[in-house]
Amino acid sequence: MNQSVYNHLPNPKLGYGNSRGSNVLNIIQRFLDNDQAPICGSTLFIMVKRYPNENDVHDLITQLRNNHVFVYFSVNDTPSGGNNPRALFDLSMYTNGYCVFSRFTGDVATYSTDVFDETYQIVAQNFVVSGSGRIELPLFKFPEPYPGEWQNFITWMITIQSHVLDSDFITLNYTFASTDGTSVLTDPDPNIDTISGLMGTGYSGWTELNGTNEYKWTIDYKYAGNEPQVIEVRLYNRNYQDFLPLPDY
Repeated sequence: MNQSVYNHLPNPKLGYGNSRGSNVLNIIQRFLDNDQAPICGSTLFIMVKRYPNENDVHDLITQLRNNHVFVYFSVNDTPSGGNNPRALFDLSMYTNGYCVFSRFTGDVATYSTDVFDETYQIVAQNFVVSGSGRIELPLFKFPEPYPGEWQNFITWMITIQSHVLDSDFITLNYTFASTDGTSVLTDPDPNIDTISGLMGTGYSGWTELNGTNEYKWTIDYKYAGNEPQVIEVRLYNRNYQDFLPLPDY
């Protein structure tokens, strides 16, 4: 992924001034309007340096939801123009995608797309929180193609703010624990090299879990103040799952 990005960098001579917003919303609309390929169930992954200026994305979100199109954004936290990053976050949140704000580095493209190693969503929920507390996700269990022997790979993404990372965020930790007590995975843990730490506003990672067990996922968070914060929680697996319910909109 990194090599592909670096081999197709944009021509800086084609840029425009700092005040002009991105045309990314028009690009998404053109994708929805195309008559060359079906779009139902599509995944859009978009890296953004320039923010849009538009405020009203209601119609675009409705079209995306009607076609089960997932929108994922990796957004630079230092824009070259535009003034409305919240439009990008809303497009992702209301389509069961996610939006990560970070400083673009050599690993960002790979990190932002790690979850796509596993195709199907098994958890997609959003939480509005403040201060400190705990989120407890419903118990989940994987389909078991080979009873007693199958290890199921999972990938996940947790985003911690709906905007560029600021000082309100203090900490976040999460735990996967099997209900029979045989398996517990807690992150961040610097001793586990399969788990990535916080990059910008996103935590992503992968591991394998026993397909015979049920698991509980808990997330502990702490923010400095009482300002509402949005946490997006996504979990993926390679075994077929139907579309999950979309959030109220």
